[in-house]
Formats: sequence, structure tokens, C-alpha cells
Amino acid sequence: MEQASAVCNSSSCSLFQKFYFLFNIISLFSALRFLNKNSFDFIYTHTPIASAIIRFANAITGRKSRIIYEIHGLHIHTKGGKLSNFLFKRIECYLSRFTDKIITINKDDYAFAKLNFPKAKNYYSPGIGIDCGYYSPVSSDRQLTGGKHDIDKTRIAACHHLRFY
Repeated sequence: MEQASAVCNSSSCSLFQKFYFLFNIISLFSALRFLNKNSFDFIYTHTPIASAIIRFANAITGRKSRIIYEIHGLHIHTKGGKLSNFLFKRIECYLSRFTDKIITINKDDYAFAKLNFPKAKNYYSPGIGIDCGYYSPVSSDRQLTGGKHDIDKTRIAACHHLRFY
């Protein structure tokens, strides 16, 4: 939503936000219907708005589905607006009552969750990305030529490192 707000004028943003709010209400009713028709042992969710909708719907239906919420970044931060931070903090704190486990991928969100979401079990998992200090460019004195991976000196070599848990 932030990207859309940045590229449109104020009147079209206002209209977009109204439709966005309407879409969230429709999504809530859709989630309620879906949860009433189905039974789940647990629900895994990881985006803030969709997570709020599904956690709220799960609470309304009275289902006992366990909720696992992976936070990729809370909407509560120092660069956010005061009203936005206030609203998101209150909503997240309220909905944390209906959340069994919270997984955070950065230390700021983990500290916030430990302090503000005491009813949920909080876990920290080192997040996405790479350690740029560890994976630094190859120095000019090291060559990637010869041997098993013979790479032409006029080419650029890029490697993608993954670590699975």
C-alpha cells in the first residue's frame, strides 16, 4: 500500500484506500465462511494485514486452530507515523491473544514481541538476507580461473549462497 500511495495523487490514493479497506472487510467475511466450513489443527500466516484478518476470524468463529504468525517486519517502527504506529500496535497487541506462536526474523521485532505479546510464544530466527561481511567480493589477487570452475577473465561471476535449517 505504501508504494501505491507514493505514486498517486491524494484524491486517487483516498479512493484506493477506501477500496482497500472494503477489500479487507470482504476478506474477513470470506475468512469467516472458510473457517466455518473447515477445521484446521494450525494456521500459518506471515503478512500483517492478512494475519490480522485470519487471527480475528479464527477468534470470532471460536475455532481452536493454533495460529503461527511469522513477522517479516511489523508496521510499527520509528519512521512510521504516530497514528499508524498507535493503531498497528494496539491491533497487534490485541490479536496476539489469539496467536500461539510468533516467529520474528529481526531483533527489533523480536524485542517488541517479547515485551508486548506475552501470551504468545516468541521465537527469533535469523532473517532473510546474507552477511555481507562474510560474503564479500573476491579480491583482485584471487582468480576464478582454472580448475573445476574455469571462468573467462572477461566475465563477471555471481554466486548465490543458501542455508537451510
